Amino acid sequence: MRVWSTADDFNVTLAQPLKMSNGAYEMTNAAVSVDEKALAFGTALTIEQTVAGVGGYDQVHELAINVDAPTKSESGPSTNGSYSGDLVMLFEPTPVTQ
Repeated sequence: MRVWSTADDFNVTLAQPLKMSNGAYEMTNAAVSVDEKALAFGTALTIEQTVAGVGGYDQVHELAINVDAPTKSESGPSTNGSYSGDLVMLFEPTPVTQ
């Protein structure tokens, strides 16, 4: 993900838990990380910007999403197919300390 900011850091929060499903099955144990730092639901993670640009910081950060594949039930449909979900993240400036 690419972030431009005027400050050298910002906070990012997972605003809702990531849930991926296809209607019949759900992928479990969803984990989201930014630059290899775990992003927990409802807890702000401070990300440092180190690449200075004109008038601010412009940097690409690694966003990783990991989930466990669903297990097929004996009488259920195939686990093959398309899964979807919403990744909702909140980006906000860090508070200024004096």
